Amino acid sequence: MPLEPHPDLAPGAIQHIPHRPVIIHADFLAICRYDACQAAILSVIERFMNYRMKPQRELVTYLRTNAPEQLAALAVSWWWMLESLDALADELLGLYATAEIAAALDALTLAGFLVERIHHTTHNKQYQIQIREVQDAIDSLDEGGSYESDITSNIL
Repeated sequence: MPLEPHPDLAPGAIQHIPHRPVIIHADFLAICRYDACQAAILSVIERFMNYRMKPQRELVTYLRTNAPEQLAALAVSWWWMLESLDALADELLGLYATAEIAAALDALTLAGFLVERIHHTTHNKQYQIQIREVQDAIDSLDEGGSYESDITSNIL
C-alpha cells in the first residue's frame, strides 16, 4: 500500500530554520578532485560574492555607460570574502574542522580557483573566487565529469 502524504502539509511545505544551506555543486566537486570541503567552500564564496555584487551591478552599468574611464578605478573590495576560519566553519554547518578548511583554502588557492590577500586593517586572510579559472575548469570537464590540469594533478 503506497504511503499517503500528511493531510496538513502540501508538497514543499517544510519550514526550515533560517540558515543558508551547504550546497555542493557536482561540477565544483569534479574540479576539486572530489574533495567535498573544497567544493562547499567554493559554493560559499560564490554565494557570498553574488550577494555582495547584486547592489553593485547598477553602479557598474551606470559607469560603463556614463563614465567608462572611472570603471577601471572602481574598488572591487566587495568581491573579497573576509571570514575567520570559525565563521567559515559555521557557514559550512560545522561539517568540517577549521584545520580541514584551512587546508582546503590553501589547495583552492594553489589550484588557482581562489586568490588570497591579507586585509589591510584586520590582517586576516581574505579570499576572492577566480571566476574565469573556475569556469574554464568546469568547461574542461569531459562528459564523465572528470577534470585534470597540470596544477591540480600535482596538489589535489
